[in-house]
Amino acid sequence: MTLVFLFAFSSRSRMKRRPMESRRNKNPLAVEENFPFMLPINIRCNSCAEYIYQGTNLFVYKEEVLDEKYPDFESHQICLKCTSCSAKIWVRSDPKNKDYAVVSGATKVAVSKKRKREAEEGGDAPKSLENTTLGSRTRRDEMKSMKLRKMLDLLVHTAQCVSAKCQYTNCSKVKRLFNHGIHCKISTTGGCVLCKKMWYLLQLHARGCKESVCHVPRCRDLKEHIRMRKQESDSRQKSCHDGDDETESCRGCQSC
Repeated sequence: MTLVFLFAFSSRSRMKRRPMESRRNKNPLAVEENFPFMLPINIRCNSCAEYIYQGTNLFVYKEEVLDEKYPDFESHQICLKCTSCSAKIWVRSDPKNKDYAVVSGATKVAVSKKRKREAEEGGDAPKSLENTTLGSRTRRDEMKSMKLRKMLDLLVHTAQCVSAKCQYTNCSKVKRLFNHGIHCKISTTGGCVLCKKMWYLLQLHARGCKESVCHVPRCRDLKEHIRMRKQESDSRQKSCHDGDDETESCRGCQSC
């Protein structure tokens, strides 16, 4: 009887522990936006075939992932944007191989950029120095374009944001910039630096905006202005080509 009682008691205690473990796993996972992240693998975007190499610095969306097979390993999932077409790419940590795996949006590339560069150099010191200089310049350009793309995304967000306590730290700054542009008496013609910055961002957005209904201020007007300027440039270029053709035909004519 004593053994039966002890077995029943131990089985009940084990049954009571399982719901505690399941409730622990149901806790909300940590999520971080605009997380600075250095890409640990080489990938190629499936949308535009752009290569994004290992070591590229990005701002990504990061969330923790519970892995039942590896409960002691910190697993996480990363969402990043292609540096060329801004397509979403999902990458997940691979605790089994101590590596990263692509979930969707891209293909993992095995050959590293460093090995490819070393193969091209072939022990040539001037070539190595040139590639190092070009690499640092490319990284600076990538960081600059990444910051600019982040600023344009923030511009679209701010144009629709109505929250007084927005989660984006720079949302209030862009709102103040919009407000300054509305009430500024100097404007760009008078040399106002803030107005020039605002119009520069608005024009950059309008050049790449494909939305038929956009909430960014003056986007429709700027699109129309850019379209008219392009039309005028095309017409002038066409007239120049027509004038060159007439000149050539006149030179070939013996009666002239």
